[in-house]
Amino acid sequence: MKQNKFTLLEVLVALVILTLGIAGLLWQLSIAANRAARNAETWELTHDLTSAAEYLLLHGPEAGLDETLFSGEFEIAYRYEDPRLPADTETLFGQKRLRTLVIEASRDGEVLDSLRLDCWVKERSDGR
Repeated sequence: MKQNKFTLLEVLVALVILTLGIAGLLWQLSIAANRAARNAETWELTHDLTSAAEYLLLHGPEAGLDETLFSGEFEIAYRYEDPRLPADTETLFGQKRLRTLVIEASRDGEVLDSLRLDCWVKERSDGR
């Protein structure tokens, strides 16, 4: 009867190879988990910005923002600016003026991302 016997050196080499394989697998899994968390945060940021833009474009600047639309992770602020156009470009069409809607998402005072959208806004009596 033939018996397979392994030396101590062979067992140690096999254990080292197995340990390196498991360590490599855990390293790859941690990289994937970090990437997934970063992608989820980016998606949430983009979702909040586009939700704010959609709400403001549908309801107008007088409506303000409905805070229930957002995740609560970011502070969403908006403002209207004059568009960056050549000086001789007409920006008034009937009672609407071309404005740039700027929506910013920030956390702890740092602006993380923003959207700039040109849109027609009904002009108020004070000319804004």
